Amino acid sequence: MKRHAHPDPLSVMLKAVPLNVETTPHGSVEGLSTAGPMTRPRVSVVIPTVNRPELVRRAITSVLRQIDVDIEVIVVDDGGSNRLSADIATLDQRLRIVRHDRSLGVAAARNRGIREATAPWVAFLDDDDVWAPEKLARQMAALAASGASWSISGALVIDEAAEIVVANPTARDSVDLKAELCSRNAVPGGGSSVVVSRAALHSVGLFDESLSMVADWEMWHRLAHRYECAIVAEPLVGYAVHAASMTSHFKDHDGEMARMQSVTKHYCDVPASVRLCSYLNWIATSDAEQHRLRGAMLRARVACRQRSISGMMSAVRLLVLPPRS
Repeated sequence: MKRHAHPDPLSVMLKAVPLNVETTPHGSVEGLSTAGPMTRPRVSVVIPTVNRPELVRRAITSVLRQIDVDIEVIVVDDGGSNRLSADIATLDQRLRIVRHDRSLGVAAARNRGIREATAPWVAFLDDDDVWAPEKLARQMAALAASGASWSISGALVIDEAAEIVVANPTARDSVDLKAELCSRNAVPGGGSSVVVSRAALHSVGLFDESLSMVADWEMWHRLAHRYECAIVAEPLVGYAVHAASMTSHFKDHDGEMARMQSVTKHYCDVPASVRLCSYLNWIATSDAEQHRLRGAMLRARVACRQRSISGMMSAVRLLVLPPRS
């Protein structure tokens, strides 16, 4: 697939973020100036991780480089066999690590981070993703201007080498976001683009720990149907997709499809067959973008059997996708 050129802050950030971070003795990142502490919004950043110390170090680096916000970073080690090294905890005074004795899953890890959070706003970052340095500042400004209770941003899908593969755009507004959530997880970058009021999280309830691959999608439904969302269209998240990422294991989605059918039935005024077709077509397209063509064609064929026009179009498109360059 042809690489995309994006002259934006995230493209620059992907090249600038090393796998370790140099901080000043006062816990601020060298070379970045910020506004005075009394003027900055406070955000708790929750990073679940398991057995990926080098990737989580890169993710932490991109958080510590955030400008014009007052942050605390909560890394939740979800029972990994390799404990996070002690030097990660000493990267910055704003960083702390909590640990599960055994792996409880990403939903439980995020919930642990929410319970540990002290700031009025919570942001989520997966351990293999990265942020542009003004990501939080842009979203907090949008939240302040709109009075919304949560915010999402655009994202860029990146590969294992942090090369940009494709843009992952946002919905136009809250109304469109609610509609798009009926057929797919329409929040770019998964949880890594979301900033949400801690009060709103506790109001709608925390992540459903009985779900795994679609726990975030189910949460966005709850937030979208109670609160306005401030949408920042600019891609400010580097969303990693690779062999070890959660989004590469689409077979795991199928076991939770019945649950999501029930969720979308509650929130969405569309027939179940249409929801299933749209869901399968979304997975097929994602598979195709990552060149898992066999899986993509299987998904598209199922969508076609359900008389999904979009599924049929996807099947044709998958046959003519160019090879990755």
